[in-house]
Amino acid sequence: MKRETVSIIVPVYNTDKYLSECVYSILNQTYENIEIILVNDASADGSEEICKKYQKKDKRIKYLKVNNHNAALTRRDGIRKSTGQLVCFCDSDDIISPKYVEIMYDALTKSNVDVATGKLRTFNDGDNVGILNTKNPKVAIKHDLIKLFADSYHVDLAGKSSVVMQSINAKLFKKKLFENIDYTVVKTNVFEDNFIMPQIYKNVENDKIAIIDETLYFYRLRASSIMQSTSSGEGIPYGNKEISYPELFVIAMQYISKLYGHRKDIQDLIYKIEAEEFYDHSVGFFGQQKYINDLKQVIVDQDRQSKDKEKEFDKAITEKDSQIQNMINSRTYQIGLIFTAPYHALRRLVK
Repeated sequence: MKRETVSIIVPVYNTDKYLSECVYSILNQTYENIEIILVNDASADGSEEICKKYQKKDKRIKYLKVNNHNAALTRRDGIRKSTGQLVCFCDSDDIISPKYVEIMYDALTKSNVDVATGKLRTFNDGDNVGILNTKNPKVAIKHDLIKLFADSYHVDLAGKSSVVMQSINAKLFKKKLFENIDYTVVKTNVFEDNFIMPQIYKNVENDKIAIIDETLYFYRLRASSIMQSTSSGEGIPYGNKEISYPELFVIAMQYISKLYGHRKDIQDLIYKIEAEEFYDHSVGFFGQQKYINDLKQVIVDQDRQSKDKEKEFDKAITEKDSQIQNMINSRTYQIGLIFTAPYHALRRLVK
């Protein structure tokens, strides 16, 4: 009996350095009845040529060129072009296990659920990923998907441990779950899963998911990625303006609260996410403060020496002072002050 077609959708944006490795991992799937949809979102590098090269090599590959500047919309266009009733995703700089589709397909069909997920692990360029798959991985059926979303919102990706993520990757979906997704709420090109995944989970009729105890997806950590640049404090395009990540986080939490307003415990779940976010942001904010203090110390040290080498150090002092002021005046730093205000208030009280 021929198994169902699974559509693997790959949003592509300026990843010519990694794209071949990604596509090769998909072509190498043990589950053969797949179609691969490469959706090139206005890449300015050699990604388009690589997509077309693979399209000619394998009839299972479809190529689509769009101009969304938004991964969520790019995935949407891939879904529209797909013919399978099951869909999964892989970012174009990541790689997947050869059994990525097979294991998730078996878990989804045998468990009679709409969604199945495996574990995700990070890797750096040059790492030996070391893909290992067991013959019969353990599968657990979990209920209450929005609670799972909250519980897996802040997972530790710093180490080498594998985790279940709240993201759209490392999951297999029945395509019907995407039929009434509202994409107009996604007004930014980052953290789009905050707006899409809660909608998908709300569409799951039995509110169940199959969780596979197996690492199937490998997420590449790279300094030039959109996620990394956002984490470093750069502004995020949002509609016709720029906002900081803390502002986007607040917008996302308000959206989820409204979407699940029928649940009595939704605010408790949101508070859980916010508390962990507050902690993470506080740690980052205090890191910024330490960096500023270090710069100030450099200025003090250089100023002491400037009595003898005034011309040599004046320029360096001016540049460092300007750097400090730019950081303090940045929107991210100012939002950080708001996020950490309760901590400072508590410290004053303790003193």
